Amino acid sequence: MTLVDLALSLRHALNRLSSGEDSAIGFTENDEVIRLRREGDLVAITSSNHEWRVSVDREELVGAFIEFLREAHSRLTGSIPGLVDNPVIQGFSPE
Repeated sequence: MTLVDLALSLRHALNRLSSGEDSAIGFTENDEVIRLRREGDLVAITSSNHEWRVSVDREELVGAFIEFLREAHSRLTGSIPGLVDNPVIQGFSPE
């Protein structure tokens, strides 16, 4: 379930960024790693497979991760109601 894998990676990255740490997002379907490095109020984003680098506002990125996790939780539990009690799926909710 690719959505679950991505949501778990984003939840982990969100936890680390929120505590002031750097993070990374890996993918089960390929070897690319997206690195997230704190730089003051910004987060520098780089790829292990590409020559690009972008910076975004940390709060904006955290907000986007939270919104994605809420939507993933909503869609998963809406499609499969039994998942509402699953502790892994419950962990997607940032509250």
